[in-house]
Amino acid sequence: SSCKVPSNKLDWDELMQPPSELDEAEMETRKIDGDENKDFIIIEEKTEFERKITQSIQKTNSKILGFLHASWVEILHGLQDYIAIIKVFFRYLISFDTILYILIVTGSTCFYYFYQSAAMATELNWVFFTFAVVFPVSWNITEAYRRRESALQNVAHLKALVYSIYMANRDWDFGVPNKDWNWRWNKVPNRSPDKVPGNDEHTNQVREVLLELCRSMRDFLLLPCPNQLRHMHTAAGRKEMKGIMQAWQFELCRMKICYNRLSLAVEVLKAYGMPGNEAARINQYIMLLQARFNMLRYAKGYRTPEGIRAYARLLIFIHPFFYGSYYAYVALNTHLAFALMFSYMIGLALVGLVNVEKFLEDPFQSMGNRSQDRVRAEKIFGELIRDLSIAPIDYMK
Repeated sequence: SSCKVPSNKLDWDELMQPPSELDEAEMETRKIDGDENKDFIIIEEKTEFERKITQSIQKTNSKILGFLHASWVEILHGLQDYIAIIKVFFRYLISFDTILYILIVTGSTCFYYFYQSAAMATELNWVFFTFAVVFPVSWNITEAYRRRESALQNVAHLKALVYSIYMANRDWDFGVPNKDWNWRWNKVPNRSPDKVPGNDEHTNQVREVLLELCRSMRDFLLLPCPNQLRHMHTAAGRKEMKGIMQAWQFELCRMKICYNRLSLAVEVLKAYGMPGNEAARINQYIMLLQARFNMLRYAKGYRTPEGIRAYARLLIFIHPFFYGSYYAYVALNTHLAFALMFSYMIGLALVGLVNVEKFLEDPFQSMGNRSQDRVRAEKIFGELIRDLSIAPIDYMK
């Protein structure tokens, strides 16, 4: 068509140009075709012109509707995020420390406010409190989060090593090239009759060992951690620690048995002709697997310094006895209810940060396994167990 219709946006000046404005080629066509085709060409141009206008209007309407839909979805997601934020806030806030702090700060503020008509109410500086409480708490959170990130990296390496050991025992063949290859299929007993990788007795035994090893690792990482202060300084805590350590030792013994069986599996392959360099590579995988798990074990068992955490938590509960005079000073200049709310806000923020740090101390098990910040070992090892349990198939088809 000879009408100029914009491709990207509505341009009414161009759209409303009369369709009779034709280029030279179209004029020559009319002269050749004669007057009989003239009316038909004009009607066709008008129809095309109207179609272009309709498409432009629909495109504009669709853009408006798309913008409104995207805006509504963004608002809806924002509301859902704030609902989730409130749930997480109360999850970390409600604890015994919260109740204890509210009782202490309420009694301290009321004492300074009513004692001798607030004669001891005064304005205090918060610099000491910032260095004494806020800095240790923030440092502990940073270190706990760094340990969690390190645990994630070690879990990723551990998964890769487990499956590498499985593939090496399943797929690596050996023999003399161009002469007596495929020793794995010809000399290893109870070999797969159809030569499907993973369908022989050796591979099945290695798979079962790796499945048992993964279950033991998962169960170990989900056990409670007996390194709280109560486990070391109270009789009931020491009794609890003894029971947890027995469960730890049981899972560690299961893992040691699996390591030994994996090492013997390599010796079986060597006995049937696997070259020493390939056997050494599998043994290296087993060594790296043990190293990665030990990193996870120690990340779980050793935490940020207990002295710093105890010091910060204790100062949070001690400071109202001194800074209650400041809250009373605020009450004199505003209202007692406002001063109490202000003191609650400061203390609850600190208690919340302490709880966040406490739930990050064990990267794998916290808040009854309901914490969203922990490394979800049951899911990670569940995926690995599922991959190892897949029935063998002929990958060469």
